[in-house]
Amino acid sequence: MLLSAPNFKDMGKLIPSLALMVTALIHLIPVMGAFGRTQLLRLYEIPVDDPNWVILLRHRAVLFFILGGFLLLAAYKEELRFPAYVFGLISMLSFSLIYYLEKGAHTGLFRVSTIDLIVSAALLIVAVLDGFGFKVFIEFMRRN
Repeated sequence: MLLSAPNFKDMGKLIPSLALMVTALIHLIPVMGAFGRTQLLRLYEIPVDDPNWVILLRHRAVLFFILGGFLLLAAYKEELRFPAYVFGLISMLSFSLIYYLEKGAHTGLFRVSTIDLIVSAALLIVAVLDGFGFKVFIEFMRRN
């Protein structure tokens, strides 16, 4: 079977899966932009009149579909978690960095950057805990 339901018997499997699902959702929302200018305007609150920019942004939406799909798959496939953490963090942190470096950016992008930073912080914590072992952390919390 290609996909099976995540094993949620312990928090060490539940939390990483949920974190990856939330990150996937964040990446799948912009996919609507692939369907045209109107959807791009709804997503980013920025009018896009230049057809070249429309092409680039619509293609960006398709790439988000690919990344979001991979993140969602990693929520179910434990062996894909590490690259999913890396790709998700690179995607969100690079956008936020570019947003803050670029002066005069539209305020509609501030919301996107803020969400990316919040989800990145949560995903980084989960990735570190997943790498060191949730079982150790949960056992430590139970004792204290």
